Amino acid sequence: MQYVDSVWADTAAHGRRNMAKVFMKTTIALLRREPTDYEPVAVRRALREHAFNKNKRDTAPPEMQAILRFVQRNSLSMAAWEDPAKVEEVIRQVNSLLNGKQAAASSIRRNRNALSGIFDYAIKRGVLAADPTPGGK
Repeated sequence: MQYVDSVWADTAAHGRRNMAKVFMKTTIALLRREPTDYEPVAVRRALREHAFNKNKRDTAPPEMQAILRFVQRNSLSMAAWEDPAKVEEVIRQVNSLLNGKQAAASSIRRNRNALSGIFDYAIKRGVLAADPTPGGK
């Protein structure tokens, strides 16, 4: 969310929407356990429309706030990016459609660009030592 907030003013609406989708998938892939108490579509909506939307985050309805609290409690730390197997799993999920099929090449490229931005941000702040993705910087 810090990264989204830092680039919000300089990112067009379409770019914000794409970032939110990529970060939603990434966040879900980095949960310790599945949010079985909530409908999958509600979890995706809470992340996409509230967690990764600077303007709507503080006005999330109570049911969305409950989901966001669950996500916060059950998210893995940034140390998860140091595990190559976990990184591969996350990248695979981010580059997949909801039906499990692989996304189009243009979508994969767009997803990689969004992740690259967040990794650059984390590296500059000393959270990560290097881009953890295969072929990263």
